[in-house]
Amino acid sequence: MGQELKKVIEAESLPTVLIVDDEEGIRKSLQDILQDEGFGCLLASDGTAALELLQQFSVDLVLLDIWMPGLDGLEVLQKIQESAPALPVIMISGHATIATAVQATKMGAMDFIEKPLDLDVTLRSVRRALQPLLKERSPETDSEQSSGDIASAFRFDRETVLKNLQRVVFEKELFAGRAVPQKTIARSSLVYGQGLHSG
Repeated sequence: MGQELKKVIEAESLPTVLIVDDEEGIRKSLQDILQDEGFGCLLASDGTAALELLQQFSVDLVLLDIWMPGLDGLEVLQKIQESAPALPVIMISGHATIATAVQATKMGAMDFIEKPLDLDVTLRSVRRALQPLLKERSPETDSEQSSGDIASAFRFDRETVLKNLQRVVFEKELFAGRAVPQKTIARSSLVYGQGLHSG
């Protein structure tokens, strides 16, 4: 099964997002939405499974929950930074403190978003993280963009997140779920589903 999935993702040249969360509802909802947006998805219910998938597949972005049984998100983030420091990681959590968010960002997380997940906020963060890759694969963009340029873009985003962390992560009005056109049930449940509030 794993090899078949790998062939499908590679054949379609999809940007691949690894979704790591111990809540099945969150994993499935994020998968449905990201696939609707044209991304390939891999799912892991814990940190150990996530690290195993990273060994087997080429991943372009990780959405990583902080509070999980076993290896927590910060431990997984540290291991990712040791083995693949250029891989962008977006942390997600429903019980974040400013200290935890700052720590994750300083450890290398590109962004930090809070549960309950807002559809627009989540997609903006994903697109921003994958922007260098999407530009690289775009036919009208210079394909010779260096990995150093990409790493520099990631560093810039992390600095921006740090500077604006308290305002962006913890001001409730920026994360209030708002009505969006319901293309699928999954799109609605991402903003309003009860299963997306924990972890």
